[in-house]
Amino acid sequence: MPVNTIDYLTVINSYTPSLTSTNIIALMALLVAFTQCRIQKSNLRLALFEKRFKVYLDSQRLYQEYTKGYISDVTFSYFICSFHASKVLFPKPSGVYTFLDEIHKSAVSFNSTKTASEDTDEPTALEMIDKYRMEACSNLNGFLEELNKLMTPYIKIK
Repeated sequence: MPVNTIDYLTVINSYTPSLTSTNIIALMALLVAFTQCRIQKSNLRLALFEKRFKVYLDSQRLYQEYTKGYISDVTFSYFICSFHASKVLFPKPSGVYTFLDEIHKSAVSFNSTKTASEDTDEPTALEMIDKYRMEACSNLNGFLEELNKLMTPYIKIK
């Protein structure tokens, strides 16, 4: 039994005599280009989401270690990279970079007062160190709730 092959361009041309093969090919190329544009836009949106979510996760890890009493050097270095990346990843009016800058200062103070209190026995110095530590702790206490509030619009999947 012979195989019937259909020339689709001939069929389309027979139904739409005003369209030529060239026009049909141009329309198909336009459709492919439009589809590729949408796919690339989705890929860019996904890449931006992943980078923003990394900032969120690194900030969350910093908070988790803060609640344990000491922020490790590894966690702190990841947070610093994410903190600096947030300047580019989030729009300025969002306030994310400014907020993370304040958290960065508080985390540095928190860690340095922890090590400073272990290095001295002088009561006056310990009192001053404790004052700075309490100030850093008060800044870090509401950190996660505020972070969630600021970042939620930017880490949603649409």
